[in-house]
Amino acid sequence: MSSNIPQDALFKDPYNELFDRMSNYGAVLLRRGQEDEALQWANTASAKYPNSEKWKDFYLAVINNRVSRFIRADQTTEARTFLESNKHLLSDEGYFQINLSLLDSELLRNATQITNINEGEAVITAIEQARLQNHLSQARANELRNFAIQKTASILAAPGGGIPTGPNLKIAITYLQNIIAQYSSTRELDQLLRTYQNALAADYHNRFAAEWNKGNHAEAERILNEGLTEFPENRQLLNNRATIERSRR
Repeated sequence: MSSNIPQDALFKDPYNELFDRMSNYGAVLLRRGQEDEALQWANTASAKYPNSEKWKDFYLAVINNRVSRFIRADQTTEARTFLESNKHLLSDEGYFQINLSLLDSELLRNATQITNINEGEAVITAIEQARLQNHLSQARANELRNFAIQKTASILAAPGGGIPTGPNLKIAITYLQNIIAQYSSTRELDQLLRTYQNALAADYHNRFAAEWNKGNHAEAERILNEGLTEFPENRQLLNNRATIERSRR
C-alpha cells in the first residue's frame, strides 16, 4: 500500500521544524514592531531550545530593528544603552554592523548640538578616531567633519546666534584657516571662509564710513589701515583709501 505522505517529510529534523515555527512567531512580533517582546520571548525560548547560530541571527534582527527605531526617534543615547546591554547576544560581526550605523548617528547628533569650540574639537576628534578605526569611510568622515567645522565656525562668528561682528569674525576666520591647514581644504569650507572674510571687510568699511561721516577722519583712517592690512586687495576698502586721498588734495 502506497502512502500519501511525501517521503522527505518522513526524514525532517523535528528540532529544526520546531525552531522554524518558533522563528515564525518571532518574525510576527518583529513585523508588529514589538522588539522588546520579541527579545523577552527569545530569551525564554533560547534557554529551552538552544541553537547559538540561529538565535544569533534572530537577535541580530531584533536588536537592529530596535536600535534603528531609537535612531529614527533621535534617541541615540537610548540606542547606545540598549545595544551595549544586549551586546552579549550578538556575534562580533553582528555587533560591529549595528555599531557602525549607531556611531554615525551619534556623531551627527553630537555635531548638530555643538555650542562652543571645545565641543566642536571633541566631535572632530571623535570623527577622526572613527575613521582611523575603519568605523567610517573617508568620504563620510569628510562629510561629518565639514559639518562639525561649519557649525563650530558659525558659533564663533555669532555667539548666541546674533549678528556676526568684526572681532568674532576674526576668531572664526582664524579657526577656519587653522582647521583647513590641518585637514585640507574643501569647497564648502573655502566658501565659508570667503564669506566670513567678505563680511569682515564689509565691517571695516562700515566702521570707516561711520567715523568718516562724523568727521573723525583720524579714527576712520586707522580703521581703514587695519582693514587694508588684512585685505589689501579689497575693492571697497581701496575705494575708501581713494576717498581719503581725494580729501587731501
